[in-house]
Amino acid sequence: MFNTCSGCGVSNPAKEIDPAGPFAVCPGCGYKHRFLQLPLFILTGPSGAGKSTVALHLAGRMRDFVVIERDLWWRDEFIGTDGAKSKEKSFHEFALEVAKSIGQSGRPVIMAGATIPANTEPCVERRYFTAIHYLALVCDDDILAGRLMARPAWRNSSSQDFIDYHLEFNRWLKANAKKTSPPMTLLDNSRLTLEETLVSVEKWARSIWRGGKKEAREGVARYLDKNGVVIDWPAREPDKKLVVGYLTGKFAEGTNYTEKEVMGIINAAHSFGDPCLLRRELVDRGFLGREADGRRYWRITK
Repeated sequence: MFNTCSGCGVSNPAKEIDPAGPFAVCPGCGYKHRFLQLPLFILTGPSGAGKSTVALHLAGRMRDFVVIERDLWWRDEFIGTDGAKSKEKSFHEFALEVAKSIGQSGRPVIMAGATIPANTEPCVERRYFTAIHYLALVCDDDILAGRLMARPAWRNSSSQDFIDYHLEFNRWLKANAKKTSPPMTLLDNSRLTLEETLVSVEKWARSIWRGGKKEAREGVARYLDKNGVVIDWPAREPDKKLVVGYLTGKFAEGTNYTEKEVMGIINAAHSFGDPCLLRRELVDRGFLGREADGRRYWRITK
């Protein structure tokens, strides 16, 4: 979506991330694009563990999320020259780019597809998410084999090679989920009904999402009184950016301000007695524009 810079027109996914917006900053021209940086939820597991079934039913009951199946995006261009699925990260990059774009709606994405952190965490597109959370569906080997053998013939899931491959992945997840970076949550649905599995997955995603939103609020709230007035200047650089970003919201886009008006807004918005510091931070960090003589200020549209 915003890999192509609106400032210089160059396409480059490797934008620098300024957490104050957050902004995706073009490494070529410095143009800043404000975007929504949300968590991504990945539902992984071997074939037959229930990823597609869970995603199908979650899509209708979690309207505040976007639930998608990653394999819907698979295309022949991701097939290697040997006829096997490419192990290169192009498909993983593509999947994250699509999830990033969908997330700009304000709804976090739950993406169902067999993967592990080693495939996604090194991706360039990973930077556009606050975190990626992984839940791996697993089950007993005999149950998994039975599910695969019971599938319709057109799915080509009943060959011994196919079954062995996914049994191995199933065992690997059980043995290594806590050792990956970040660790994965395991959900063994061997003896769970579909409804119980759905409830467990929904609870997992919602608890993380609620916690993330609370943490984001508390990041600025630590420096505000009950009336929303800034009561302290942070020591940590990330928190400084949060406070300056918060103060920027006090200025309307498309409006010109005199220096007196700017100082009046800043004085009303803070109580620790250093309006000059805050004005300087707003200007130096590129949130407010200022004419050389200081007669006119304006909010910079990101």
